[in-house]
Amino acid sequence: MMEPRKIQRVGKSTLTVSLPSEWTNEYGIDKGDHVYLSESGNGAVTVYPSMMGTILDSGVRIDADDLSATAIERSVVGSYVLGRNRIIVESSEGLTDDKISALYEAESQLIGAGIVEEGGGKVVLRCSINHDGFSVNELLSRLDSTGRTMRKETVEALAEGDVSLSERAAKRETQANKVFVLVLRLVLTAQQNPMLVERIGLKSPLHLIGTRAAAKSFERLADYAEEAANYATAVLEEGWVAGEANDEFIDGLSELVSLTDTTCERALSSLEEGEVEAAAEARESFVRAKEVESELTRRIFETEEDPKRLTTLNQLVSALVESSKEAIDVAEVGANRALETSSESFSIERGN
Repeated sequence: MMEPRKIQRVGKSTLTVSLPSEWTNEYGIDKGDHVYLSESGNGAVTVYPSMMGTILDSGVRIDADDLSATAIERSVVGSYVLGRNRIIVESSEGLTDDKISALYEAESQLIGAGIVEEGGGKVVLRCSINHDGFSVNELLSRLDSTGRTMRKETVEALAEGDVSLSERAAKRETQANKVFVLVLRLVLTAQQNPMLVERIGLKSPLHLIGTRAAAKSFERLADYAEEAANYATAVLEEGWVAGEANDEFIDGLSELVSLTDTTCERALSSLEEGEVEAAAEARESFVRAKEVESELTRRIFETEEDPKRLTTLNQLVSALVESSKEAIDVAEVGANRALETSSESFSIERGN
């Protein structure tokens, strides 16, 4: 509920506004106490009764009796994302082996969290994430780097006829997912506590939603890279032979990877600096990626006689092209940030 408050002048230069008595009474605020202010974007200011109250240190209890193993795993991961620092899973009937396995599977997906107690129908996970130790932009860069490595190893696997490379590339997606879940945790806790925004490396609470969207795009980039790696593995196991006959195809895949890598690099830069042109450049790269896709598809139909391999190669190419499309979404987030910080000058230029 919005409540108007009159600004008053104290002394020659100080402006003050009174705080609601109901709020001060609830939190025990009295004359001489300190409150803490945080800019929340669009001219808004948030008032906190204490510094420590802005940092989540809450726990949650999960009753495992009526939950499946899959539901328990999702509940633990969800609690972590929501900022819970202590997650207690209990069962009056005792935790079955499959439910305990689900808990360990959940633990393997979480950075900075581990099981600290187990027994008596109870398992306790403790999360020790220090927001000062993480920058979301650095984590996004790590997500991009993982996807970049996966794409590179996939093409190298086909160029060298080495199935171990494509298998290794696919396995990297697990690490990308862990980083994505950590970004979600940082973003969601900062949404609940705006004083954390700067501590995770963002300039404004307005950037939280865009950061979450960018993280999801980078996570999908890793998903597409995993798909491409799996298709490469399948082709190699079906008898693919590396050599001059397939050099043209490998060159096309390398160009697709290069287009995606370049677009992601520009998109990451635009997230930090805010660049309108990055989104336009990303779209141009995607147009070129679609042209390369058409060229590769034509070549596949002209040279491949095995219907199964033909389908798998087309799926591999499609996965790499979709990666390029995801990079556009990241670049558009950066473009929107540029407009947020220059909306006044942008409007003037448009008016001219």
